[in-house]
Amino acid sequence: MRDQKIGVLCIQETHLCPEHQSQIESIYARRLLVLNSSDPSRPGSSAGVAFILNKEITNTSNAKLHVIIPG
Repeated sequence: MRDQKIGVLCIQETHLCPEHQSQIESIYARRLLVLNSSDPSRPGSSAGVAFILNKEITNTSNAKLHVIIPG
């Protein structure tokens, strides 16, 4: 994201459990904001959509995730 100057990256089928999201956020907290919607019944094993915002390019101070359909 830094090299290609990507401001917003959207990823489907992330299968991102809360533990992995915390690890990513702890490593890249200075540069990236990760907003993730997991399948509430099976986080990490099914579905999931993530939005990664590049803090160096975009204003993330008011960024919020509104989940319409979980996962």
